[in-house]
Amino acid sequence: MAARLGSWLDARLHRRGLRRWARARAHVGRMAPTLLARLRQDAAAMRTAIDGFERAAAERLDGAAPDPAPPLHGDWAWRPPLWRAPVAAAGWTHVGPGTELSESVKLFHDATNHEIALRQHCPAAGWSGAGPCGVSVEVFGFDGRFLSLVVDLPDAAARGLSGRHLVSLALALRLESPIEVFARLNIRQGPNTAQFLRELPPEQVGAGAASVDFDLGSGDIAEGRADRLWLDLIFERPRMNCITVDDVVLARRPRAGM
Repeated sequence: MAARLGSWLDARLHRRGLRRWARARAHVGRMAPTLLARLRQDAAAMRTAIDGFERAAAERLDGAAPDPAPPLHGDWAWRPPLWRAPVAAAGWTHVGPGTELSESVKLFHDATNHEIALRQHCPAAGWSGAGPCGVSVEVFGFDGRFLSLVVDLPDAAARGLSGRHLVSLALALRLESPIEVFARLNIRQGPNTAQFLRELPPEQVGAGAASVDFDLGSGDIAEGRADRLWLDLIFERPRMNCITVDDVVLARRPRAGM
């Protein structure tokens, strides 16, 4: 009896909430600015919670892939959410710098004229790429120098990190026209940020799969000091090109001899 009552109350509260926001939308033009600002904050907070639920539900219902296994002697491996499971918004057009594509992934560029279209492809859309999902970036008009996908790594990547580690990046990647592609690993330690820049080998990119290692021994990485890691995947002069990133996997392992 109590369960049925709770279900009935939940449904009634849900309907009441929908009616509340419908009425608010109808009266936007007559609201005082202070009330409108408060309701906008309420809506933003609800949207954040709902988007988080949708991502979690998509991973459960749409068969999100688990994180990949760490490499031999490695202790961590990870596939960013954009390549692991469907996201709520699977397509973007006229993408401005700083656009959030999913949890952990944003797109940046330096163009003022930018005709860019992105789409996430997953099994439900007939996807058959290297990873569970893939992302295509079509660039038409573009007067900038670079376009980059910026991936925030989870806290686990920084835990126990030191100069004794290698961080590896493996990509499945296709380009309509050859361009230079760079990967930059950024490691923040308090007020300082160490950067490790590598060019993806053109012959590997041309073959559709590329990998690079970031040797942290070449930088001043103090054990236990790293508090944030992020990756910049940089495409130089991408105008009139179609870039398809079929998969992204990052992993961590000790350097040889450690």
